[in-house]
Amino acid sequence: MSKPLIQLQEISKSFGENHVLKKLDLTINVGESVALIGGSGTGKSVALKIILGLYYPDSGNVLINGERSKPPFEGFLSQIGMLFQGGALFDSLPVWKNVAFKLLRDRKKYSVGEARKIAEEKLERVGLGSEVADLYPAELSGGMQKRAGLARAIADSPKILFFDEPTTGLDPIRTANISALIREIVDENSATALTVSHDMTCVKQIADKVHFLKGGYIAWSGTETEFQNISEGTIYHFVKGLPDTTEVES
Repeated sequence: MSKPLIQLQEISKSFGENHVLKKLDLTINVGESVALIGGSGTGKSVALKIILGLYYPDSGNVLINGERSKPPFEGFLSQIGMLFQGGALFDSLPVWKNVAFKLLRDRKKYSVGEARKIAEEKLERVGLGSEVADLYPAELSGGMQKRAGLARAIADSPKILFFDEPTTGLDPIRTANISALIREIVDENSATALTVSHDMTCVKQIADKVHFLKGGYIAWSGTETEFQNISEGTIYHFVKGLPDTTEVES
């Protein structure tokens, strides 16, 4: 039987007059790779930031392992790996220190030498050789920066992974490569994963389950197979990039 790891219960969030989330319910079970999709401005990243504690909901509850999540969030955040939309590498640090950033903060557990060794192993895992370890982020291409960001996300082999638009700005070949790599890493670590994306190719490769966010709530949910077989309705038009003729503009 599936065990819920992360639950959003009737989450609402507004920014001024903009009601982004409206009693959103979302459950992510242990070991699932879940994708949250929807148009720009539909609240995908807001939902992710609420899980991370970066935003507080106006109402509703966030449950982690069945317990209400509340500040301080360090205990939960220490269990996760995160790939940010823009890579979010530190420009002033060489690549290996970016990858090992979390490890270097725990000097009681890892020496500098051990942290560097792990960083180079993770760089190799994502297809970057040790020769990039001492380069700075500005010396890497966009695709290489994404891979370095992914290496940082998995540096301490977390069991919970979050990916925020992991293929933004990449060409189709790099998108396919990064998506396949993410799927492999999730499977290898038996990790629970949440991917926020509008890239349908990425979603089809990564996700076990897909949730379509529209109007501030989940408008459709299904398995990856069901998602692949959608042939009508609003989500079909969204996936195909077609105007939704079921909606009437006011």
